Amino acid sequence: MVMIVVAAGLLVTSAALHLDLWSSGYRSIPTIGPLFLVQGLVTSIVALVLVVTRRLIAVVASIATMSGTIGGFVLAATVGLFGFHDGFAAPFASLSFVVEVMAAVLLVSAGALIVAGSLRRRTFESPGHQVEQLFDDGPASVLSIRR
Repeated sequence: MVMIVVAAGLLVTSAALHLDLWSSGYRSIPTIGPLFLVQGLVTSIVALVLVVTRRLIAVVASIATMSGTIGGFVLAATVGLFGFHDGFAAPFASLSFVVEVMAAVLLVSAGALIVAGSLRRRTFESPGHQVEQLFDDGPASVLSIRR
């Protein structure tokens, strides 16, 4: 839970940095400007969903968001992206990169812990016990087994 909350904070930090850059001039850069706005808005929403649900699917969506952001930065810093070339000398570039890598590492770790915990619980519950729960508890137990 702590990893997820810290990762969500890092996601929000990345979003805030992108929105700040968008509002301070990046909005006028074709294609890149709208992408900075989208990154800021989507990453904020993903961070909220991550904290509220604490589900593996939200972790995976967060990892995808950070991977895309990091990938976009690496492309822009090396070969260019949509005709735009920017590097670590750009405003907040180093800070953004560190925040996004830290978020990705925490998210991958949290996802691994969630999967390991799920596998551990399933190991302790025999298939016969899971079937008994289906018939004893009704439809609510079906939802718990799918998680």
